[in-house]
Amino acid sequence: MKAVGSKDEALCAGRRGVPTGLLIHYILHKLASKPAYGYELLSDIERKTQGLWRPSPGSLYPLFKRMLDKGLIDVKEVKVGRRSRRLYTITSKGLNFLKDAKAHFLNASHRLAASRGLLLGILDLEDIPKFVIEGSKLHLNLLHAVIEDSWGKLSKESLRRILEEYESNLVDELGWVRQRIKQVEEEKEEVESVA
Repeated sequence: MKAVGSKDEALCAGRRGVPTGLLIHYILHKLASKPAYGYELLSDIERKTQGLWRPSPGSLYPLFKRMLDKGLIDVKEVKVGRRSRRLYTITSKGLNFLKDAKAHFLNASHRLAASRGLLLGILDLEDIPKFVIEGSKLHLNLLHAVIEDSWGKLSKESLRRILEEYESNLVDELGWVRQRIKQVEEEKEEVESVA
């Protein structure tokens, strides 16, 4: 997780786009399902980010230390063959912290919507095409991943309800896009007829 550029950029970048807070919550979530070695968590993060990001041990282990100091996780030395490895587990305090954090994350979209004016204020005109195109792809890919990851875990009824609501939202969005394309074409024709 080496920061790119200046120290100020590193603060803004959230360690290459993965905020430390999210990483803490993800680690706690993984440990809530089963204890894990540090290397397993590193590999899992790399897999979950599709190879785009793999934190270095030098950046992840200080995070483990902070989590240990706060009582969120515990560690014990385990002999594996000739080597001694650290096995991390979540504590009851960590479980409570994770429970509270989930409610916080579920409201993330509302907080993002509330900050949209700030985001729009820092976008330059030349950044908008890339932001919209890449942002919409990322958004759709995230939703697809959430649905695919839930497949077989949620009831068929829940999946159907989610997919029907998602389809309705996509239809509404497509209607808006078509309306805006039509408006662009009409404005273009007006300009051409005046010229």
